[in-house]
Amino acid sequence: MASFTKLKSGKWRAQVRKDGVYTSKTFSTKTAAKTWAQRIEVAIETGDYQTEQVQLPTLGKLLDRYETEFTARKKSNKAERSRLRTLHADELAKQPLERITAPDIAALRDRLAKTRSSGTVRLMIALISHVYTVARKEWALPVANPVMDIRKPPPGRARDRRLSRDETAQLFRLGRRHRNPELLIIIRLAIETGMRQGELLGLTWEDVDLAARIIHLKDTKNGSDRGVPLSRRALRILRRLDPGENAGKLFTYTGDGLRASWKKLLKKGNIEGLRFHDLRHEACSQLFEKGLDSMEVAAITGHKTLQMLKRYTHLHAGKLADKLG
Repeated sequence: MASFTKLKSGKWRAQVRKDGVYTSKTFSTKTAAKTWAQRIEVAIETGDYQTEQVQLPTLGKLLDRYETEFTARKKSNKAERSRLRTLHADELAKQPLERITAPDIAALRDRLAKTRSSGTVRLMIALISHVYTVARKEWALPVANPVMDIRKPPPGRARDRRLSRDETAQLFRLGRRHRNPELLIIIRLAIETGMRQGELLGLTWEDVDLAARIIHLKDTKNGSDRGVPLSRRALRILRRLDPGENAGKLFTYTGDGLRASWKKLLKKGNIEGLRFHDLRHEACSQLFEKGLDSMEVAAITGHKTLQMLKRYTHLHAGKLADKLG
């Protein structure tokens, strides 16, 4: 079965899938593309078809091109760049695409599983799959996706880390003593609003409407704008901030600076297994415990699907028991 796609360049890509054979080629006109496709289909039917010799790049070269053309344009690309580096360091990256088979990808999966969690391996395998899809659809390379024929690792377990009352008190106590008063404010706003670390650090005073009790976030991680309503507590926290002269920004912290301060704070307070992103989990759970429904919480936190929202929400059983009466 042949299909034809007009590319942005004005050229036409012909793709032929028939009797287990897949091949594609680009032409200046649709007529030329159809003529070639008909010839290939007849050759497959008569048994005269021979694979056209196309010099394919190595998997490593493909990963490099993907990082340049796709990963670099993503807002939160640090984690994906790290996964690409890991894949690039594997021996399989040296192999030309035509030599890579499903068993090769399965072996890569098993090698990664020796040192990484199931969820991380799953993300890496999914990344390879998307690289192959892009190579075929966007770059017109005649490749089949070997990831489609292997068993995928199971998704990682959703984190269920909640802040205890003692931990919250400890964070606030140490935060009040910290040399940078911004740290406590950021922590408290994260719990009150469910905003991501990057969203908090990127806030400017133009984003904050204290009269309307709303923070306006533009072009967030998932690609859309959203308004974050402010609780009375969040409003009091923001009103204590001095706008200062920091180019309109609320906070002077950089991402690396906040991570370093957070790590030291946890160590000083003997708090184990807590990530800054867990404060977003805590905020989501608290919003549900306050009686908001799924759509209301999603509007505040920016989750695109209820399935993702569920992964970020862990309700205390005691709170649920109180609701039951």
